Amino acid sequence: LEKVPPMYVKQDPQPNAMCIGLDEPIIVVTTGLVELLDEEEMRAVVGHEVGHALSGHSVYRTILLFLTNLAVKVAWIPLGNVAIMAIVTALREWFR
Repeated sequence: LEKVPPMYVKQDPQPNAMCIGLDEPIIVVTTGLVELLDEEEMRAVVGHEVGHALSGHSVYRTILLFLTNLAVKVAWIPLGNVAIMAIVTALREWFR
């Protein structure tokens, strides 16, 4: 990486971390994760997320989040979210 991605802490009791962003990746960790892990474990998580940034995965994760939110909003339309959910399912399978 030419520069270190910015890192943010999200107020959320659910332990989680993610690398998101379209133009520039950012790393987000939740307060639940910060409270759960020690320094060495947090370093490993951040290293894992930096790996996603280096691999360009942040774009796919961001698209996945956007499409998931969109699917919820169009769920009332008959068959409105079928195509979206097909893409979301494929992205989730790939993202594992």
